[in-house]
Amino acid sequence: STSNPDVFLKSAFCYQQLKIYDSSEHYYKVVQDMEPKRLIPQVGLLKLYQQKNDTVMVFNKANQILAMPAKINSPKVIEIKNYADSIRRLWRPKSLAPYKNKNIDTLNSTK
Repeated sequence: STSNPDVFLKSAFCYQQLKIYDSSEHYYKVVQDMEPKRLIPQVGLLKLYQQKNDTVMVFNKANQILAMPAKINSPKVIEIKNYADSIRRLWRPKSLAPYKNKNIDTLNSTK
């Protein structure tokens, strides 16, 4: 047994590649619980939900990523937030009206 989050992340990614989605989701969530402010497991879940074609979960996870505060707006954080915003726009459930996201515009203006 290990308590190293990176081992769990690698396990989650491997299960995702093998399309063993339940195990993949489990390990991403283990890391998410261990390190709630870390973006990498959030992005892993986002991509997993995309792979599963789960529109509602994709949209919700993208929103969660965008709502997460960043300790430092590094280029990687900005890239992840921009990715989440673009995915949210593409995967927006049809029942929701169009909108403009002020948060991402504010984030981009800090470059």
